[in-house]
Amino acid sequence: MHNKIGVATSIFAENGFDALKTFDFIEEHNLKAIQLYMDKVLEADKSAIEMQQEKAISLGVKVLCHSPYYLNKEALDGKHIAALRAIFPRGQKNYVVFHFDENTPTAEALQTIEHLNSAGITVALENFYQDQSQAGLAKNLNRFRNLIAMAKQEKHDLIPVIDIPRLFITPFQAFNPTFLVELLLELLENQTIILHLIDSKTPKQERDDWVALGSGTIPYTYIFNLIKQYNITIDTAILEYEQASLAQESITPLCNFLDGCPEAAEK
Repeated sequence: MHNKIGVATSIFAENGFDALKTFDFIEEHNLKAIQLYMDKVLEADKSAIEMQQEKAISLGVKVLCHSPYYLNKEALDGKHIAALRAIFPRGQKNYVVFHFDENTPTAEALQTIEHLNSAGITVALENFYQDQSQAGLAKNLNRFRNLIAMAKQEKHDLIPVIDIPRLFITPFQAFNPTFLVELLLELLENQTIILHLIDSKTPKQERDDWVALGSGTIPYTYIFNLIKQYNITIDTAILEYEQASLAQESITPLCNFLDGCPEAAEK
């Protein structure tokens, strides 16, 4: 199976986002990555953290962990950082996904990244839009672009996470979502990114609208061609469905989309 593909524990939403069921799914389908979710319940459960770490080690899979925090000073909670660090197998980068906060000044966000880096956390910065008006979107895109550029300039440990379907929601239909994706990908030319993926029959993207990757309204063929055009390397592509069956149906089309994408240089 393609070594870039992973799933989030959300695929077992109906089972309380069961991490062990997700690991079983990964083993059954020979996938190579899992995205865990560090909520307050898991944060307080050391035995569950140890169990998930041990399972990742036994299967040899890459771990990403999604934080519930936006990228701001609140993310610097000591208990949260300690729990995050404890869940990753030794020797792996500690990729932690934080939602971008358009209301946090860039200087403060950079300080937050620096503190997280010093604690051993690699910031995986996910595009996120609180204000979905035209003015809010414009501000968000500009700040997201500037933060990534400045983090790179200051040599902070950051990898962008692009949630493709988030740009195809109903409020953004008037702004040409395909062009919005191109704006984001153009600024990431020659960089390495993580992808979050689902597909949907409608821009509402309600759970009942979700379909297997490539069979919905999001133009993934065009998007993956843009990724190739801009020489963007995909570190990991995470399927974020809330049904295991849709994740399973999406594995083969995702493999096909990934074929031909740039590979990371050998280190």
